[in-house]
Amino acid sequence: MKFEKIIGHDDVVNDLRNMVENENINHAILFEGIGGIGKKYTAELFAKSILCEGDRVNCDSCRKCVQFSSNSNPDYLFITSDNGTIKKEQISELINFLAIRPFDSKYKVVIVEHFHTATIDAQNALLKTLEEGPVYGKIILLSENSRSILETVLSRVKLYRFNPIPKLTLINYLVENFDINENEAVFYVDFSNGSIGKSIKIIEDEHFKITRKSILELFDRALKGQSDFVISNINIINEQENLDEILDIYLTWLRDLLVLKDTGKVKYLINRDMERLLFSETHLSKKTINNIKNNIVELKENLKYNISKDLALELFFIDVLEECECKKQSV
Repeated sequence: MKFEKIIGHDDVVNDLRNMVENENINHAILFEGIGGIGKKYTAELFAKSILCEGDRVNCDSCRKCVQFSSNSNPDYLFITSDNGTIKKEQISELINFLAIRPFDSKYKVVIVEHFHTATIDAQNALLKTLEEGPVYGKIILLSENSRSILETVLSRVKLYRFNPIPKLTLINYLVENFDINENEAVFYVDFSNGSIGKSIKIIEDEHFKITRKSILELFDRALKGQSDFVISNINIINEQENLDEILDIYLTWLRDLLVLKDTGKVKYLINRDMERLLFSETHLSKKTINNIKNNIVELKENLKYNISKDLALELFFIDVLEECECKKQSV
C-alpha cells in the first residue's frame, strides 16, 4: 500500500507497516488527533493493506484492493457519526458484522470515525468485542479527543497519537503540490494548526479568500462598535454553510490581537496579510479579547446541539458589541 503518501507521521506509519509485514496486527487500535490530521486516510490505507491479497505494503491493484477502493469489499465496514454521535445501534452493527466469518479474506476490518462522539451506552456495548472479539476481526477507532472515551475502552486498544505535522514539512508539501507560494503556504499551515486535511480544503476552496476578508471586516466593525454596519451586514455570515470554520477564523484573529499586544511583532501573526487592520484594534484590552474568545468557544460548543444558527449569531454579535462598550442593539 502507498504508505509513503502519508505525510508527517513516520513513527505511526512504520509501526503499521511492520504489523502488516509480520502479520501481527493488533485486534483494536485507536488513532487520536485533530480533525484533518490524516487519521482517516491512514486508517483506510491500513485497512486496505490488511485485506490485500497481493504485496500488502506496495500493492494497490489486486482484486481486493480494487474492491476496497470502490467501496465493495464485503469484509470491510465503515461507520461514522449519526447526527453528531456514534450510537449503540451502530456498535450493534459492528458486532453483527464481526460475528460472521470473513467472506473472502483472512480478516474483517471495521473503521469507526468520530469515536469521541460515542455515547456511554455505545462504548459499553463495544467492550465485550474489544475483550473477546474474533481473531479475524480488526477494529480501528478514530478520535479527536480520547478524554471523552471510557478508560475501560482505552485500556483495551493500542493508542497512536497523530501530532500536528511539522510546519516546514507541511509548507514544503503544499508548495510542491499546489499552485501557491511559500507565504501563502505559511498562512494555510498556521491557520490549520498543522492539519494537512484542513490546509488542502481551504486551498481548494475558491471562495475562502473572499469569504475570509468579508467576514473579518464584519468582525472588525463589531470590535470597533459600528453596530449599524453589523446590523446591516450580518447576513454575510448567515449565508455561509460552515459556521464552525468562520468561528475558527475569528479565533485566529483574536489570537493575533493577543500576540500583537504582547510582542508587537508581525512575524508571529497568522493573519499577517491584514496587519494594518489588526493594529487598528489593539486598543482592546486583553480581558475584552479573552471574553470574546470565550464566547466563541461557547458558541462552537452550543452549535453541536442543533440550536438556531441565526439566533446564535445575533446573540454572539450583541455580546461582542456590549463587550466593546457599544450601545446594545438587537442584531
